[in-house]
Amino acid sequence: MSNDVSRKGIGSQEEWWVLSADRRSMLLQLPPLAIDGLAEPLSLALEFDAGAIDQVLKRLSELRAQMLSPERSSTGAVETSTESPRLKR
Repeated sequence: MSNDVSRKGIGSQEEWWVLSADRRSMLLQLPPLAIDGLAEPLSLALEFDAGAIDQVLKRLSELRAQMLSPERSSTGAVETSTESPRLKR
């Protein structure tokens, strides 16, 4: 994906994340997103403090562990599925 983005002149994923000058937060600036019906592309910037980053990393680690381990049914048998799991909120 970063190759496609770089070709469009939006920048690489490394440029999306910027540490603030006071080093107390990070800014995630996503590439502009064109949406039908809007005159201008949508710009999205999210600011995270260290606590929020810790929570994101924890959740990503949990999801990664689920991706790498086979699902087990209540009987202990390994379940195989061709469906993509839906995100749980």
